[in-house]
Amino acid sequence: MLYYLHGYQSSLTGEKATLLKETIGAIPIAYRDDPPEKLVISRCLSRISEALQNDDYVVLIGSSLGGVPCYIHCTDPPNSKTTHSS
Repeated sequence: MLYYLHGYQSSLTGEKATLLKETIGAIPIAYRDDPPEKLVISRCLSRISEALQNDDYVVLIGSSLGGVPCYIHCTDPPNSKTTHSS
């Protein structure tokens, strides 16, 4: 499934979130409640993990500030569902 993490001054209902939802079916994730200046990355990562816990095939799209927790989530081995073969 495709998921979207919005940017600094955007929201779940912002123009980009709406466009991605309507065109490619990306599901916006509510990864923060507080204003960006009070962002706590660990809280964001917990919310992202919770939103994705039942999905084995995840594609994350992060825009601007949303790219930071997106990148951290995707590069953290406990969150990785990727298998590698040699």
